[in-house]
Amino acid sequence: MVVYSRAGCPLCDEAITLARRAFGVDNVKVVDIKGDRELEDLYVFRVPVLTYLGEELAEGRVTGDAIQRARRQVRQAEARGIKTT
Repeated sequence: MVVYSRAGCPLCDEAITLARRAFGVDNVKVVDIKGDRELEDLYVFRVPVLTYLGEELAEGRVTGDAIQRARRQVRQAEARGIKTT
């Protein structure tokens, strides 16, 4: 699970907390977009953005529903034998 974020973003902090609670600290990679021109171009007005295996699952306010959808994605990937960690 990857959360694209930027420092000082309360919505990002909330999304990171929800993701870590649901998937574990070691299973959530947090990527600060600041200073990466390509990531800033993609996400500057959309952070936080929650992705899994390259697929965007949620952006802006990440809700419990988005986390549940992400959990389903993980279970489906694991059922297909895709390495998820």
